[in-house]
Amino acid sequence: MPAFRECILFSINAIGIYAAPTLMSLIDAAFIGRQSTMELAALGPAGSISDSAPTFLLFLSIAATNLVAKSHAAGNEVGSARISRTCLGLGVSAGVVMATIVSLGASAMSRAYCGANAVNLAPLCSSYVLIRALALPAVVVASVAQAICIGIKDTRTPMLGVAAAGCLNLAGDFLLVSKLKLGLAGAAWATAASQLCAACLLVRVLWARGLLRGEGVASGSQLAAPSAGSIGSAPSTTWETIVAVGSFASFIFVMTVKVSMHNACAAVAAALGGAAAAAHTALMAIAWLCFTVGDVGSSLAQAYLPAFTTAGEPRRLSPPRFDLAAARPTIAMLLRVTAAISMTVITLSSTLIGGLCGQLTPDVAVQREMRRVLPMMIATLSFHGTAVMLEGLLLARKAFRGLTLTYIGVAASVAVALALVVPSGYGLLGVWAVYVWYCAGRVLAFAAFGGLLRSDSGGQV
Repeated sequence: MPAFRECILFSINAIGIYAAPTLMSLIDAAFIGRQSTMELAALGPAGSISDSAPTFLLFLSIAATNLVAKSHAAGNEVGSARISRTCLGLGVSAGVVMATIVSLGASAMSRAYCGANAVNLAPLCSSYVLIRALALPAVVVASVAQAICIGIKDTRTPMLGVAAAGCLNLAGDFLLVSKLKLGLAGAAWATAASQLCAACLLVRVLWARGLLRGEGVASGSQLAAPSAGSIGSAPSTTWETIVAVGSFASFIFVMTVKVSMHNACAAVAAALGGAAAAAHTALMAIAWLCFTVGDVGSSLAQAYLPAFTTAGEPRRLSPPRFDLAAARPTIAMLLRVTAAISMTVITLSSTLIGGLCGQLTPDVAVQREMRRVLPMMIATLSFHGTAVMLEGLLLARKAFRGLTLTYIGVAASVAVALALVVPSGYGLLGVWAVYVWYCAGRVLAFAAFGGLLRSDSGGQV
């Protein structure tokens, strides 16, 4: 079982990796909000489109972490290198395809996402999406590279590289938005440039560690030979690696529901118009930062829990055997770390919204709306970290049936709830009540499918 201190250090570095892109969105919102409420409102749907597009390819990153973690734990560094090269190659190809799709559909998606305010917001939204689409391949590559680093439990080096990219985004916003007055387009160019920088830095890290040259040196030492019986822990050919990665493609459905949920909430909030729409944009800029920090729980699960699965044939798509009894102490440790992270993001969001929201927007009506919704955001964040950690448990076990059934229920219930928000008159409070259910419901479902609610769940499952 990993020590609590080890998990905390892992989490801190992983937070640095994952929080940087979301922090960029928060920086964009701060610069845009001080210049134009209209552009701040457009940033909401524009950011939703741009940030959600690469999440459909998140299964590549999940597969990379899972497969590399198993291979690395078995000492099969040759296998780790093969997995790394294959996943990055798939990431580049898929990223180019996704960028093309987003570019061709930018105008249509902008009109759909902006809803009733499409006449005013859609042109601004579309220009932002088109610029961000240019960096989509880099975003996918960076995501896969980060996942590989998580798999070999190296979070410090990529964290520093991504932090440098965040500084570039800040400098770009200051120059393009604040000084040159390029508005939303300037923010898009700053973000795209920083994402390209992050991808280059992370790929350089993997190259230096030999994972792209076929050496597979994950720790800076001489090439480690696979231990006896560990070859089965990693695909033995590139084709087998592709098949193994493809087994995670069912997670696309999960990501489709997640993206649809967030984007539907953004669309409903945009349809509310005025202060509510602008407030939701500012709230989501903060929430995405907090969500991203909480998402580290999933990375912890995927980095430490695959070791409790039995090695199987790469071509087998069925879930591997998982020793839940042996994994329980580690799961309990990860839940404690997740609870500490949740308390941190709750404190952060309360501070930013309760006392510093004037830095995001000078509009008093928007500030008032943000403070009114704060309790709902706190409730959401209190469940979110646990939800994603338990989701990571199911991913580590490749328990896709439980994930699929959970998200079918989530999709149906969220659709009904959002349809009632506008007619009910609850406005933005109603939107965030849906977020509370979205997180709390997943905690219960994942705990049940993960076997954690059964007292007799020891042994192999």
